[in-house]
Amino acid sequence: MKTIITIITDSVDLSKCLNRYINCHMGEMADTYFMTYAQKAILLSPDLYKSTDLFVLGLMRGYSDGFRAEGIFTAEIIWQNHKKALIISGSAKAKAIANPTYWDLGSEAMLHEQIINVLNLEENYPSNFTSLKEEYRPYYRQPFQHQH
Repeated sequence: MKTIITIITDSVDLSKCLNRYINCHMGEMADTYFMTYAQKAILLSPDLYKSTDLFVLGLMRGYSDGFRAEGIFTAEIIWQNHKKALIISGSAKAKAIANPTYWDLGSEAMLHEQIINVLNLEENYPSNFTSLKEEYRPYYRQPFQHQH
């Protein structure tokens, strides 16, 4: 049975690029789906959510009032629902963050290796986003349009 990976980022181009990368390196092991955070409400059906083995999430999402660490918020919900998520970023802070559910350009493992590592985590892995929240504190906030 193939692993189902759903990619969600802030950019169609980034999502497509990650989709190609995963297909190239994981080939027959995985079926992939991709979308943006803006498309998520429309494209992420309950069936796709339920069947997804791993969500690959872009760390940042741009809003009119600046960037927000959307990947952390989304990953917390996913892990609470007993699903797995890997947050990815274009920065190089992985060694300082030291979280197996986070990958960036400073990571020792290649992205596809980290995907496999997360897939192999225990079902009830105690995901902890404290180090990510600390590192990205200025971006760990509600978007302006959600603040009342």
